[in-house]
Amino acid sequence: RREVWRVPHVTAFNGGTLSTAGNLVFEGSADGRFVAYRATDGKKLWESPVGTGVMVGPVTYQVDGEQYVAIAAGWGASFALSGGDAALKAGVRGGGRVLSFKLGGQAPLPPGLPPLEPVPMPSYSMEVSATELELGLTLYSEHCTVCHGPMAVGGGSGVPDLRYSTERADEPSRFLGHHQVEVLEMGLDKSPYDRSVDDYQSLPDAAEIAQGYMTENYQNYPFFYAKGYATLMRRLAAGDRMIVHCTAGKDRAGTGAALTLMALGVPRETVFEDYMLTNQYWDRAGREKPGMDAETVASIFSAREEYLTAAFAAIEDRCGTFDRYFEETLGLDAAALDALRATCLE
Repeated sequence: RREVWRVPHVTAFNGGTLSTAGNLVFEGSADGRFVAYRATDGKKLWESPVGTGVMVGPVTYQVDGEQYVAIAAGWGASFALSGGDAALKAGVRGGGRVLSFKLGGQAPLPPGLPPLEPVPMPSYSMEVSATELELGLTLYSEHCTVCHGPMAVGGGSGVPDLRYSTERADEPSRFLGHHQVEVLEMGLDKSPYDRSVDDYQSLPDAAEIAQGYMTENYQNYPFFYAKGYATLMRRLAAGDRMIVHCTAGKDRAGTGAALTLMALGVPRETVFEDYMLTNQYWDRAGREKPGMDAETVASIFSAREEYLTAAFAAIEDRCGTFDRYFEETLGLDAAALDALRATCLE
């Protein structure tokens, strides 16, 4: 036996081959192509896109004397899940389909999913120790890598790539394009979490899990969104009129409003009273999913004192005082706070 010809591929886990009596070899590729080669010398004779990766071999059959070649296409399994950068080289997304080809076939090919967009750079920084980083990497490697890829690099299989957030794309601001309004996109380029609170609603202890999830979020908001909160206060100090919103409009935005009131020197009890008015005036707009029990709805869609308390406690635990938080985390020194108060207070 000896090698007669070979075909290079962009990455691993390409489909198997099918040889026919007509001197043809068919193969599907991981990067979404179905190709026919001349068996004797490997010359490419024909190629068709299939809209996703191919990881299996084709088959051939006859119907009423007419020959067909069929391929089951779909990007998934272990390599697409956890192959990381090697899997990402395929440049395809998940989505299974069975395609059958014949001479003279004219049916249009169904479109595949669009390729993954470039990864945005994070718009925030986190203060963590080397020990915490090592522990986080260990936990991720043990529990997350198998589905989301090494170092959070997904292979396009359809399992969410943890580096992306689609909130602004899914629900764009209604002020975009308004001739009198400047929209400042101050949120993160990616979600810090791999799951949303909605993912837990079917669990028997959903309400308790949701409450813990929300508490953890509030503990992180003052630091994850520090750049946005600092921009808010600087623009207010400059005399700009600001409207603040997030996706729901009560948690990240509510924390930003509470921190602004604290920067203005408003008593803490008044800040909490203002925050709790959310429950009186906020419209959920049908965000709760059908079948969600009342306790879970309350955990997710209510302003709770313990949530804002968690945010304030995180600030004091990490920074000692709010003044240090404003100066060291938001970059607002005494002069900046004086300017904010001079503009906003009578």
